[in-house]
Amino acid sequence: MRLKPTQQADFKNFVLNLKANRPEALHEFIRTVRRCAMVGINDYRITPQDFEDIVQETVWAVYRKICQPEFHLDVPLEHYINKTLFYKKMDYRRKRAYYQTSMTHFIEEFEMHYEGRIKKTQGFSMLKEDLAETKRAAQILSEFELEILEYLIEEWTPNEIASELGIPAKRVYNAIYRLRKKLKGRLLQNKEIH
Repeated sequence: MRLKPTQQADFKNFVLNLKANRPEALHEFIRTVRRCAMVGINDYRITPQDFEDIVQETVWAVYRKICQPEFHLDVPLEHYINKTLFYKKMDYRRKRAYYQTSMTHFIEEFEMHYEGRIKKTQGFSMLKEDLAETKRAAQILSEFELEILEYLIEEWTPNEIASELGIPAKRVYNAIYRLRKKLKGRLLQNKEIH
């Protein structure tokens, strides 16, 4: 049986056979959809698997349309097939564009996260180097000066430190002066070495 949509009586018989789920009509219908798809979907970006999916979705959509009571027999079957193929192809392109966009965003987010981790790691290693240098510099500090340095790192004012330790503020200021002098001398030494 060869489907010829120009002959109205053959088309009506074909639709009746298709609604009755006759195997010959179903095979002919699938062949017709595939033939129309080969002509209508000539896009090299569509993979063979996606092409098969589009054909199957078109077969199902047109078959459901044919089985509806308001199906018009005066409209050629190729019209329904081509129209459905067009929309399926547009859906495929939209999904593909959405997928590519979402993948691009995912990759960009991953890159930003990865760069952030690298910067954090580099910052951490620099911090470790600075801490090691501070420890080396701290070897030249007295125990009292180290205690004052800890308070300064925690952003205490000299008057607060003096109040906390129960010592005169002048003694704290003198310790800060010695700290600056010793650390500045150590930094200048390192600068000359590097």
